[in-house]
Amino acid sequence: MLRTPKLFVLLMLLVPLPLLISAAPQFTYNGLETYTVTVEKVQPAHCAPEHFNRDNSEGGKRESKFHRAVCIFHNSARPEDNDIALSLFQENQRQGLPPVKQNFSALLEGLLHCRQADFYFKRYRASAARSATSPLAAKKNLLEKTRFCRERRLAMASFSDVNWEHAYFDYEAVAAANFSLPFFTLKDRIKEMGACYGGVLSTDLNPECGLISNMTETEIENTSSSAVASVLKNYFEGAESPITAMFSRKVERAQGLLSSANARITKISNKAAPLNNQYSALYNVYSTIRDKKLDKITGDYRNSVLLSNTILDEFERWKGGLFITSEGTNLLRKIIERDNPELEGELKRITGKSILPKLQQLLSEIKVLSNQEEAYGKQVKQLCQIYFCELLKKKNLPTIINFCRKTSMKKNPLCIGLEGDSFRDGIITINFNGSDHKSSVLELCSRAGLTAAYAKIGLDREESTKCLKQLN
Repeated sequence: MLRTPKLFVLLMLLVPLPLLISAAPQFTYNGLETYTVTVEKVQPAHCAPEHFNRDNSEGGKRESKFHRAVCIFHNSARPEDNDIALSLFQENQRQGLPPVKQNFSALLEGLLHCRQADFYFKRYRASAARSATSPLAAKKNLLEKTRFCRERRLAMASFSDVNWEHAYFDYEAVAAANFSLPFFTLKDRIKEMGACYGGVLSTDLNPECGLISNMTETEIENTSSSAVASVLKNYFEGAESPITAMFSRKVERAQGLLSSANARITKISNKAAPLNNQYSALYNVYSTIRDKKLDKITGDYRNSVLLSNTILDEFERWKGGLFITSEGTNLLRKIIERDNPELEGELKRITGKSILPKLQQLLSEIKVLSNQEEAYGKQVKQLCQIYFCELLKKKNLPTIINFCRKTSMKKNPLCIGLEGDSFRDGIITINFNGSDHKSSVLELCSRAGLTAAYAKIGLDREESTKCLKQLN
């Protein structure tokens, strides 16, 4: 904040300025443009808007608004005219002006706020006496006080925006006899600024706007203690305090919630009682049926064990009978006697022409069957590669799905279907020994040796190509 004693320093800085810029209305100083308020620009007849709307460029419009605001400042003291000038100054400063005009606008804006603050301060003091008896007057008094504090704060801010090191502005020197406007000098503006700091901007009025300044430590401590005591008394002490009332409401609400919860729990328990009874009855029935089936399973298992032991015993007897000849001679005791003629005779009989060719033929048939099974498995694997890697690859899926939707294809085990968002492969049914055995195509192909990476629906182009290259 600019203090009043500093105005004397400011006056000393500004005294030589008229000597520098009085010779011409406008020129440069230290590389910066100067500005001189001329008589022509502040004539009362020139303050009308139409007098300044000659240049339609953006720069011309800003200049016109600036000169009109300066003209209004020097010719009117009405609050409504002051608001017009303030609006023009603020708009121009936001849009940008040359430094000298920016500083001069800030100075005049601060003085206009001082005039407005003085106007509202007088109205505020005048309405204060009536506010005690009239609610409407009290509201009006508060409104005037708010306006006064607002204008006061804006005046301080505007004065702080002035860069006094580049305040190259002055007034045109005119003889008093030749000019009807009083106070047409820069010293008059400085005096008005000093009067503002001594009046509405005085620190004595800071408490009116809630500002505290130059308080001692004792005053601060006393004020804080008084405020804390007042808050404690008003909000924390007594049965009627807001905090006590708040906690009382919370306790009542908690008790209400607890009571409601207990009631709901009781209600749920009552509803659950029939369900528990039904469960107990059904569990008893289930336990009875389960125990009967378990008893049967246990009995069957015991019988199976006995039957298995009987079969094993019979096998042992059969195995012992393998060493008995067709004449009823037991060779088991003579097996270690290599020169036994009976053993040699039995060996000749077994390896003779009647038995050996049959065994060789049986071995040949077993080899043929084994080779056929291997060839069959290889053929199934090749068919599976064609099925998954070509027919069911991603590119062909739409065609296959549409084809499988036909009525004639519903029972085709190689058709695929949709289950939710996933594909389902076909199911193959085989009748073996009078009973049906079902297997999915995917399971059949996995048993045939198809690689797991290719045993899926929707292979992409790269996977399909690799799979078909392995077809052999």
